[in-house]
Amino acid sequence: MVKKILTYTLLFSSLQFVGCYSYSTLYPDPYQEIKKEISEADEIIVNLKNAKKYKFAKGYYYFQNDTLTGEGFAIINDIEEPYKGSIPFSQIRSIQIVELDSEKTLTVVGGIIAIGTLLYLNEEMKGAFGF
Repeated sequence: MVKKILTYTLLFSSLQFVGCYSYSTLYPDPYQEIKKEISEADEIIVNLKNAKKYKFAKGYYYFQNDTLTGEGFAIINDIEEPYKGSIPFSQIRSIQIVELDSEKTLTVVGGIIAIGTLLYLNEEMKGAFGF
């Protein structure tokens, strides 16, 4: 019984790490539209024309004229290094918007909880009927 409790506790506590994200890519042609769409993003990844990448968390970047300014990370050879500065739109090839999809996350977590509950009840029913 202790093993079951420990197993289910570990299973349900691991659900805090579950999250579904959606990605969309914008190409900076009409700058005003990009500003509007990005304002709701959880995180953005900026790909420059010279193949450099930058990642900014929500609330750590803003738009000023035709420039993206912020504090985030420069991604160099898959290693993130702190970055603080400005990037002109003319240097940006694309911007990936990363957003948490709460509907998908709730569906996945709900499904895992339902399956865990059914497995637990199945074990309890076996014990009750002596199977």
